[in-house]
Amino acid sequence: MNNTWKIYLLTLISFLVGTSQSVISGILDEVAASVGVSLSAAGQLITVFALATAIGSPVVMLATAKIGRRKQLLLALAIILLGIMLTIACSFGLTRTFSKRAATE
Repeated sequence: MNNTWKIYLLTLISFLVGTSQSVISGILDEVAASVGVSLSAAGQLITVFALATAIGSPVVMLATAKIGRRKQLLLALAIILLGIMLTIACSFGLTRTFSKRAATE
């Protein structure tokens, strides 16, 4: 793959990541209603995410500066996989809890 295609691919991926991280602002009212919190409390979610990204990104870059690219990629994939598994486990557990609660009421 020549460098031109790599740049286009990097641009597309950066656009998709940036867009997916910002989509929550468009559906914030629906998120607030589904979780049962006020719109302002749900809006704090965006603020906390932005602060965590702004503070955490340079820290992670400094912490992983001496690690090889392949190890960085494997570490990132492992963290993402762990997050997905935890999300599925928590969602399944919460679904079971809510279904049991609904069945008893």
